[in-house]
Amino acid sequence: MATKKNRDINKDLLFPKARKRASQSSKKNLQSTKVLRTKTKDKSSSIQVNVLLISLVKAMTKVLESFKNLIFKFLQNIAKAPFLFINIFFSYIIEIFKKIISLVYTLLEKLFASVLRFREVLLGGFFGIISGAIGAVLAISYIELGSNNKENEVSDNFKQITEDIKSLDERLKNTELQNKKNDSLLANLKVIESEINKSENNFSKVENEMAIIGSELEKVKEKTANLGNNISVLKKDLRSNSRLILSSSKTELSNRLYLAQSLLDRLESGVPYSPQLEALGKEGLDPALLRYAAGGAPTLKDLEARLSARAGEQFDADRTKRDSTWRENLRKEISKYVKIKPTNINEIKGVTGALLRAESSISRGDLAKAIKEISSVPLEERGPLDAWLTEAKARQNADIAAKNLLARTTAALKQKN
Repeated sequence: MATKKNRDINKDLLFPKARKRASQSSKKNLQSTKVLRTKTKDKSSSIQVNVLLISLVKAMTKVLESFKNLIFKFLQNIAKAPFLFINIFFSYIIEIFKKIISLVYTLLEKLFASVLRFREVLLGGFFGIISGAIGAVLAISYIELGSNNKENEVSDNFKQITEDIKSLDERLKNTELQNKKNDSLLANLKVIESEINKSENNFSKVENEMAIIGSELEKVKEKTANLGNNISVLKKDLRSNSRLILSSSKTELSNRLYLAQSLLDRLESGVPYSPQLEALGKEGLDPALLRYAAGGAPTLKDLEARLSARAGEQFDADRTKRDSTWRENLRKEISKYVKIKPTNINEIKGVTGALLRAESSISRGDLAKAIKEISSVPLEERGPLDAWLTEAKARQNADIAAKNLLARTTAALKQKN
């Protein structure tokens, strides 16, 4: 025995590959036996199923043959005795019911027998179906739970999203309203900015005008200072003249009164009066009288004619400023030939009313009223009337100076008497 074992050990030591091959072959044999067993089990189960099916088919064929024979007999009996059809029909119906009941009984008996034979297979399939159904139910319930949770999450997220969208819509509406308010504010700011720019421009213009007015005021101050000096000189001359007049004799005063009256008459008639001024001496040294001494002063008729001419120029200038239509042109052409004076000129306003009232006043010999009416016209609307106004004021000053000279002379003569 020891020698055999030693031989086997030596064989194993000498032939390790052969030993490995033997182990592999034994494993293969075991696997093949397992496969054969499973195949035999499958074959046995398939054979049993086939036997069950064959038995069921045989039973069905027997039932069909018996049913066929019954029908054949039934037809034969009807052919032989048709009057006995009812009795035979009911008897056959009873037999058919009996056959059907027996057939159902045999089928159920065989079915239960086959079930008892193949209870392992059926129970395995039944339990497999039940376990699969339970697993399916569990899987479906799990999926439904997950889907419900997901649906809840989705619904919650949807609600949150809708709330966020509503809040965003409200914010957008608020921002749109704010943008509209900002646009209106910007428009107002632009208007204010333009007004500020205009006011700045006007302020700069006003500053320039103020500077010009300041320079003119300085000039006026200088002129007023010069006029003050001239007035003081004239006062001294007047005092000396008054003293001379008072100290002179009655004959001299009467001569001076004649000269003063002659000077006033010549002034009103428009004749030169330089000899009278020379004869009066220092009393006649008045700038208002010296202006018209050589050429003569304009009479009231001359001033009236010049005023009407200046008024025509003013009307023409006023018409050129406006867009004259065919009616105004027609009125202009008619006014060249026909002059219509309104009945109540005091109610007429503007330059036209002032001109009409001035013409009416100067035609009545009221130069002061005519000067007042023309002076009431704004400076920017006078135009050519400004030259007439200076000339009329110069004539008025000359009249005042001549009348004052005449009044002083008559007063001195009265004191002598």
